[in-house]
Amino acid sequence: MTTTGGRDATTAVIPGRFALSVGKPDLPTPPGWSWTPVSFLARLESGHTPSRTRPEYWGGDVPWIGIRDATGNHGRVLADTEQHTNQLGINNSSARILPEGTVCLSRTASVGYVVVMGRPMATSQDFANWVCGEDLNPHFLKYVLLAERDTLHMYATGTTHQTIYYPELKAFHICVPDRKQQDAIVAVLFALDRKIELNRKMNEKLETMGRSLFKDWFIDFGPVRAKMEGRLPPGLAPEIAALFPEVLDAEGKPAGWSNGSLDDIADLNPESWSKKNSPTEIDYVDLSNTKWGVIELTTRFAWADAPSRAQRILRPGDTIVGTVRPGNGSYSYVSADGLTGSTGFAVLRPKDDDYRELLYFAATSLENIERLSHLADGGAYPAVRPEAVFASPIVRPEPEVVTAFSSVVAPLIRAIEANKHEAAALASLRDLLLPKLLSGEARVGGAEHVIGDTA
Repeated sequence: MTTTGGRDATTAVIPGRFALSVGKPDLPTPPGWSWTPVSFLARLESGHTPSRTRPEYWGGDVPWIGIRDATGNHGRVLADTEQHTNQLGINNSSARILPEGTVCLSRTASVGYVVVMGRPMATSQDFANWVCGEDLNPHFLKYVLLAERDTLHMYATGTTHQTIYYPELKAFHICVPDRKQQDAIVAVLFALDRKIELNRKMNEKLETMGRSLFKDWFIDFGPVRAKMEGRLPPGLAPEIAALFPEVLDAEGKPAGWSNGSLDDIADLNPESWSKKNSPTEIDYVDLSNTKWGVIELTTRFAWADAPSRAQRILRPGDTIVGTVRPGNGSYSYVSADGLTGSTGFAVLRPKDDDYRELLYFAATSLENIERLSHLADGGAYPAVRPEAVFASPIVRPEPEVVTAFSSVVAPLIRAIEANKHEAAALASLRDLLLPKLLSGEARVGGAEHVIGDTA
């Protein structure tokens, strides 16, 4: 089943690692499993982009999946998208509204990102989309594509932009058991993903709470304004409310507070590795693996094999802010010891422990990230110098207010980091089980025993 048209499926055979192949491979299968063309089990659909020169095609009620939706939600069920089109845009393009449960694989530009539609949506031409029939659980297909991430890059061709072309996509074969076994495998993996997603959503709430408090105290001066109006600052203990002045000065900031910048409360890039102090191995944090407050992946290198940009020594309590394309949100709070960051980060280390939370929220506020994005210059890789991050403006309160902010927000940061740690452990367990379950090497009953009560 395919609606993509174009060239026929390739006759080449390129086996994957676990349960995916271009063409039918000559590989053994577990009892009851079979190598089956994906086109026998799902309808392959392409996507399209309604004309960008026609604003009336955009801004409607049809979610439209672009690459940023996939890279930001890899492996998840997508509830909404950054951009929307409408029926007029659909009618005047080759895009189609596909049903809930459609599995979408980015096949060009950024190959290998997978999402599942949580409701009817359309996609750009950068995606191959499968509408699964009754004999294929869409999440089983999703997990196969996730497990075969490296293989998908092997199926792509091209020098400037790698692309998986439709002759290869049409020839996809999947090693698949019957639907009952698929559902059982999906249930095991779902249990882990559900807990990981729960932790992510909890962290979003905790982060929002911290940012809201930062904005109220240090941007909007909410407690001061409340006292000016003769009200008690809402939600504050009396001893903390008493720390805030009762008036704003002529510049509109709290009386007694001063204008400053991050260099008043932090050091910039305080430690780096060199030939004299280099370790045997490092756990490396790259810009590409740091997104909107989360270090998604670290890579262990022998020092001799490490990238030349792996130089910044990171300590718990540091804040790292990406200087290349700063609008991409490559920032995070550092809670683990023993990490090494890219020279693409500005590493900010608080001069006092009480400044940790204020530093993190000030450096990574949406307003500051947008400011850095506007300052970035350069062609292919717009960037700012680390000194531009260091010069981020702040309003400096009295030290007692900084201490109070730390006492309120530090538990939120600790909870966020604990959730990240647990989610990383669950993701490691899932990634360990994933290929074993999808290749039939492990049985569902055994996997459930391994998982126990963790999810």
